[in-house]
Amino acid sequence: MDNERAVEKFKNLLVDDPDLSPAVAALRVLMDFMNEDTSETIQGLEKSIKSLVEALNTVDFSVTSVKSACELFMRFITLASLDHSDIKECRRVLSLRAVKFLRRVSNARAKIAKIGEKFIFDDQVILIHSHSRVVYQTLVEAHASKKRFHVYITESAPDFSGKLMYEKLEKAGLSCTLILDAAVSYVF
Repeated sequence: MDNERAVEKFKNLLVDDPDLSPAVAALRVLMDFMNEDTSETIQGLEKSIKSLVEALNTVDFSVTSVKSACELFMRFITLASLDHSDIKECRRVLSLRAVKFLRRVSNARAKIAKIGEKFIFDDQVILIHSHSRVVYQTLVEAHASKKRFHVYITESAPDFSGKLMYEKLEKAGLSCTLILDAAVSYVF
């Protein structure tokens, strides 16, 4: 798989599953890319993956999470290459590590929401900016445990991701208000 196809796959994963984190999508693409790469040396494999990482970091999605996921994946490459000099064994170990890591990352949102929900109390007023899948799940978790609270969400111009968050929270039955970004001091 070349970089162009890998980037397309990354974009398609995010379009097909809007709830999928860009970091998880990047990890899936990196895993598939690594498994399909035909490099015959560890240095060649590392060079190919670095090239894909650079390509993924130019895609207009959550750049910070994608960059972090790619950096973590590259650390796996470095650690595995230090342990194994044989490329086949290195690929096998990397594949096992990547599957385990991807499983952990995929379950992280639910764990964080379960822990975060405990920090929300009755009659609290919460102010959030933009849209976050983790924050959304945490608030829904708190609402499901019958806590009463109100959420103010900034519209988050220019992409208006806060409006998306507002719509999702409202649909989930939470008490919330969408505000202009400039109204934050008023809400405070």
